[in-house]
Amino acid sequence: MERVSIIVPIYNVEKYIERCIKSLISQTYRDIEILLINDGSPDDSKTICERYEKIDKRIKLYNKENGGLSDTRNYGLKRAKGEYILFVDSDDYIESNTVEVLISEMKKDNLDIVAGNAVLEADGEDKKYLDITKHDKNKVTNGLEYYVSSNEADFFQASVWIYMYKRELILENNLFFEKGILHEDEEWTPRVMINAKRVKYINFIFYHYTASRENSIMNSKDKTKNMVDLFNTYKKLEKIFNETEASREQHKEMNDYLCRVYINACVLEPVNQKVYKENVDYKFILRNAKKTKTKIKLLIFLISKKLYRKLKSMY
Repeated sequence: MERVSIIVPIYNVEKYIERCIKSLISQTYRDIEILLINDGSPDDSKTICERYEKIDKRIKLYNKENGGLSDTRNYGLKRAKGEYILFVDSDDYIESNTVEVLISEMKKDNLDIVAGNAVLEADGEDKKYLDITKHDKNKVTNGLEYYVSSNEADFFQASVWIYMYKRELILENNLFFEKGILHEDEEWTPRVMINAKRVKYINFIFYHYTASRENSIMNSKDKTKNMVDLFNTYKKLEKIFNETEASREQHKEMNDYLCRVYINACVLEPVNQKVYKENVDYKFILRNAKKTKTKIKLLIFLISKKLYRKLKSMY
């Protein structure tokens, strides 16, 4: 049996980590290794992990100095031994048949990546997190085609935990996370996707995502850094996309998508106007707006950010 490495970054999750671990050790597919990477948690997370490490030999606990989410995931990738990789955040959990279903699809179609679906858990309710109707189900494409078609439908999901990956794809292309940035998924997942030869989406809801909480690796009060990191990420992706071998229409779609998400980042969170003016690159927005619909959005944005934010919340 091929082994699956499940990488779990941990920081201040004593309230959630036990639920996460229980969902992993109860997997119907048994040949897994569970890498619990404690990123210097000051709470009781480490003690809880140590207890489970003693009762299940598939669990390996690593304790490291705090380095952030990207550094923690990289730490896990460098120590993973399985042929396949699955990321699970420590405040989330997965269905018991997750690994069995995903690896079956990976092996059946010799995939580099398989994508599934998730639900968002907030206020005690389960809500659909991804709109599964916007993507062709069970269709195998290369990663570039998958990425472009997803962008075209405003569907692409950058969250790393919605996919299972072939470890070989990541290591052979040196696809590690960039350290020290927020929204690291936004930068990493497209890079991985355009290097993949065989990708498929299946209608399988397996991941339970917990809404934003305090003190997690993912949560930050630094609104300025949030915005600036997103801007820098989109500029890096522009360079990567422009260097990627693709058709004219594919380049058009990738650049237009960058314009759309850049504009959305501009209105994501209110920040100091001086900081905003110092960091927004209007030339970037203008050169990447390729479609008529996006140009209309851009016009509204340039007239009034407040109006754009209001219209965006309505649709």
